[in-house]
Amino acid sequence: MNQFYRAAGCVAALTAALSPCLPSAAAAAPRGLGSLVGMRQWEASDALRERGYRYASDQGRRDASWWNERDRQCVIVISNRGRVSDVVAAKPGDCGQKDKKDNTGKIVAGALIAGAVVAVAAASAEDARRKEEAERRGEYSPAKGVTCWRRERVCNDSRGRSEAWTQYEFPAPASSSPRR
Repeated sequence: MNQFYRAAGCVAALTAALSPCLPSAAAAAPRGLGSLVGMRQWEASDALRERGYRYASDQGRRDASWWNERDRQCVIVISNRGRVSDVVAAKPGDCGQKDKKDNTGKIVAGALIAGAVVAVAAASAEDARRKEEAERRGEYSPAKGVTCWRRERVCNDSRGRSEAWTQYEFPAPASSSPRR
């Protein structure tokens, strides 16, 4: 179970390290479209059409998405009281398009999987190193919570030295006194 928590910790650290690489949900106004802010909605619609955008869909009462096929860019125009208050870049999916260029999700997923594999491998290597060290010292565990040492011929449990386990694992040799 410790191996799982170590691997989960490594994956969490990897996710935190990669998060700056992920695109921001609220991006700045796309280049060349900042001038639309303050225009009337119908004026902004005409300006977008002139720049190669086509109306894609309503995103709510005040928001509309526009798609530019040539640039493969989706923008959302946000209006307030009939005037454009903001223009933000959006994912192609927000305009009903499939993003052919954006592999960010696949890249991040691949990195997370690779990180998890490395974390599990590292944890397994650490467990193997501990096991090898314990065998070198003659240490073994006959039951959960019990540790015995062959050289010392002694066993401990959670409370300390255990005579019962010691006698069980290392029975006293039969007496070899000569017969009379």
